[in-house]
Amino acid sequence: MSRFLSGALLGLTSIFIYELSGEVEGRIWPVMGQLELSEPEAHPPPSYRTRWKGRATKLRNCNFVRLEWYLGPRHGRHVEVEVEFTDPPEIRMAGELHWDGIVISLVPEATLRNSHADVLHRCPGRPWLTRTPFFTSRVAGA
Repeated sequence: MSRFLSGALLGLTSIFIYELSGEVEGRIWPVMGQLELSEPEAHPPPSYRTRWKGRATKLRNCNFVRLEWYLGPRHGRHVEVEVEFTDPPEIRMAGELHWDGIVISLVPEATLRNSHADVLHRCPGRPWLTRTPFFTSRVAGA
């Protein structure tokens, strides 16, 4: 019985470490610098969607997987909101990146005062996705 419990505990520990590895890596060794948003423009429907221009520096050559945006503070209660890129897809290497169409399902005030975003990448030699904090609004960082 103790062998079974030891094996189960080792398995759960491995899963926990695997899940945490990408988050820890993204904080210690981020793939992206912080996103700077500018020029908000209404992009309905629905009426609260906003299209932004954005700029950030890609620090490492990892493959983009997805962007996740949340309403609410990073370390508190939050809910995921829809976000999409309207720019044509392209392979982006390390360096300064620009987007003309980041569409977030929030009004500009909520985006700038109470939201945050993470970007996930697949980096070479890692079985996990690297999660980099990508945007933190003025209030949501608290």
